[in-house]
Amino acid sequence: MITDESRVRGTTGAALYLVLALCGVQWAGVGLWALGQPAPRALVPLILVLLAGLGLALAGRSGLRACARALLAAWALLAAALAIVLSTYDLSYDGQSYHQGAMLALLQGWRAGQPAPVDASNALWIEHYPAASWVVGAAWASALNHLEAARVQNLLWCLASVLLTREALRPMPGVGDASRWLTAAVVGANPVVIAQSLSNYNDGLLYSVLVVAVAAGLIGLRTHRPLWLATAALALCFAANLKFTGLIYAAITVAGAVAALWWSGQRAGARRVALGGLLSLALAVLLLGWHPYVSNLLERGHPFWPLFGAGKVDIMSMNTPDLIAQAGPLQRWWMANLSLPVPLSSAPNYVWRGELRAESVAVMGGADVRIGGFGLLYPLVLGLLVPGLAWAGAERLRGARLARRGLLLVIAVLAVPVLINPQNWWARYVPQQWAVTAGLLLLLASLPQPALRRLGVAGLALLALNAAVAVAATTRANVRGTQAWQATLHALKAQSTGHPLSVDLGNQIGIAARLREAGVRFQPRAEPGCPTGRNPLPAELAYLGTLRICAPDDLAPPGAPAPQPGAP
Repeated sequence: MITDESRVRGTTGAALYLVLALCGVQWAGVGLWALGQPAPRALVPLILVLLAGLGLALAGRSGLRACARALLAAWALLAAALAIVLSTYDLSYDGQSYHQGAMLALLQGWRAGQPAPVDASNALWIEHYPAASWVVGAAWASALNHLEAARVQNLLWCLASVLLTREALRPMPGVGDASRWLTAAVVGANPVVIAQSLSNYNDGLLYSVLVVAVAAGLIGLRTHRPLWLATAALALCFAANLKFTGLIYAAITVAGAVAALWWSGQRAGARRVALGGLLSLALAVLLLGWHPYVSNLLERGHPFWPLFGAGKVDIMSMNTPDLIAQAGPLQRWWMANLSLPVPLSSAPNYVWRGELRAESVAVMGGADVRIGGFGLLYPLVLGLLVPGLAWAGAERLRGARLARRGLLLVIAVLAVPVLINPQNWWARYVPQQWAVTAGLLLLLASLPQPALRRLGVAGLALLALNAAVAVAATTRANVRGTQAWQATLHALKAQSTGHPLSVDLGNQIGIAARLREAGVRFQPRAEPGCPTGRNPLPAELAYLGTLRICAPDDLAPPGAPAPQPGAP
């Protein structure tokens, strides 16, 4: 929790504490998973207390009081994040089907490399996908005895990305503290992050973790303090085990940082980053990620199976809107980024048509927006940015100070995944595009020309407003969905008073935990389910169509004759 001034700053130290705690839970959780042991309830509190004690013991020149303030700030942020997730529900389809299913399997003692005790339709993803968010989420769920507590990691990484970005921007010339805070808030409040923050999706989480890794690395290179470089390495390990693309993006980040440092003449720094980066990636794959990376390679012939290799599963065709599927790569990007947000399979609604619809705002609250995924105002920001960059021109940047050239290099590193990803039209697959946009606007805002500075600040303000709309849309959608779930659970609890309900969960096995936590008495229905059952969920939750409350004729065990009218 030490900065370049050799003292703890409350917000920066708080962010560092939260990041180290989350990474500590990951390492401990993976070790337990390898042994087939569920995370004990004491694991998370123990790590929080140990880190607090270590921080206070090593306060040194930072001062005990300053270090204590940082810890109190971290705990306040943690308490606020927990209050949010414990009072809401994950309403996303993927989040409730296989993400929560994986965490429930871990809580039941599922061991890495073994078949998962889940519905067959979800087992493929759970048994072969990277598991960092599941391991950490299961530990938090165990600590709070509430499955929804798993989502606290999304909010904590997002908060850490904001606070550490602000610290990383400290040397930026021509940028005051207010502009640093604005930029940091904009970078952290990516609409993909906001829309997924109350779900168990991990695309926005991956973005936040990568931002933390880059910011911590920049602070470490500036201050020459190993703690920050170690934090960056831990964040890279976390990112590499969130998604398959997380490993690719982590490797690109390391390679880009090495190339940037070498090109700028910092050969010693490049060698340190190369060594540390290779070590962190090796640990991420061979230790933390032995399952699934190595086990997939040995069993299926490809570390990224089932998305690549023999017998791969095509998940893109059915998830790509028809117009996007028929277009070329550049046209796909154009269509998705210059359109207002639209429902799942709708055609693009280009911003120049001026057809602002209420649904465009509502769509921003969804966890998986396909077209217009960066938000309502993002096309307008691009409309400011492109001519602004052309106006600034290469001639104006040649004499830029080192910090501005460094910002350009960071932007270039972040832009590489966007350029190489064949699905870069889909915002949640390339969330770094948001940070690239914010970085370029900050560059304009730091230039000496008043007109360009105003243009950059105006663009950042538009991004901030865009993020605020995403927050409002996400909050509204989740509050309404949570209220609908609470009413449904209350009704089901009343119905189950006389006798347990027979429930066909379909592939939404996470709902079982929700029913238990609400005190609903029920028995999960085995195959073949209950064909005449009813879905008790209201319209807001109708997409969870696989959930059924069995009708009386379906209450008999599978294969048994149905009870006859009048029979005892």
